[in-house]
Amino acid sequence: MIALLGRQILALLITALGVVLGCYLLSHQVAGSIPASFAGFAQHLWQVLHGNFGVSSTGESVLRNFLSVLPASLELLISAIVLAVAVGIPAGVAAARRRNDWFDRLVGAFTLVGYSVPVFWWGLLLVLWFSLTLDWTPVSGRISFLFDVEPRTGFILIDTWLARDDYAFEAFIDALHHIVLPTLVLALLPMAIITRVTRTAMTEALATDYIRMARGQGIPEWRLVWVHALRNASQPVLAVLTLQFSTLITGLMLIESIFTWPGVGKWLLDALARGDYASVQAGGLLLALVLVVINFVMDLFSLWLNPLQRSGGHR
Repeated sequence: MIALLGRQILALLITALGVVLGCYLLSHQVAGSIPASFAGFAQHLWQVLHGNFGVSSTGESVLRNFLSVLPASLELLISAIVLAVAVGIPAGVAAARRRNDWFDRLVGAFTLVGYSVPVFWWGLLLVLWFSLTLDWTPVSGRISFLFDVEPRTGFILIDTWLARDDYAFEAFIDALHHIVLPTLVLALLPMAIITRVTRTAMTEALATDYIRMARGQGIPEWRLVWVHALRNASQPVLAVLTLQFSTLITGLMLIESIFTWPGVGKWLLDALARGDYASVQAGGLLLALVLVVINFVMDLFSLWLNPLQRSGGHR
């Protein structure tokens, strides 16, 4: 297990080094003034290792700006992932258990619509319907201007929950209203994909011999489905979920722009609009490194779920 963990950490370091090298070569290719060199890359890597990602056009540290907006993006990203998993896995399991009936077809139609319609189109449609027509949700921002909540963690739901003001509960509900719609829009695509992959994996798992044998031994149906079959079907679901993070980051930029959500995506687009290429280059590198760390954590979670992987493939 220790050797396997060591290989995972080595893969993480090599991937991070490759990301830094790729961003260095790309930035020099775009700039075109100073040719890339090994000495130049070594100096760039040294600066990255010491947390020096340059200075923005406004004279502020790019790393400090990135860290100030990162919690808003992480909050939206985590909310979307939780919603996608909480809806997608039960829907996929239920569709697998009720194959070819009306519920299975309904889930199939939902997944087809979910990943056929672009995320920005969902955003515009839902804003038009829920915000402008029904007036159920706010159009933009993280919290109403009526509330002055002291930022402690950068996560608005946590900050409003921890607030000691008289209006703390009202501020928390207001923050929930603001995050509902962007979370739903961002979660639609991964939710559709997770539902479909779960349905396929669970259909195969429920048809295996050991499940039929366990059913014959009188093991309760809920335990067969939610413990034994789902655990074996979780590997392809986790693999797809890991791949979805890069797609979510792309969608995050569009969603933050549509809902004026003050996260990394909106910060990068604003920097691009004002020609602040130092922030764009360093922000892209930092975002890629965050993705590398997320993939590393997902790989560890996959190892924890799968004993066969932990043993290196030996039974």
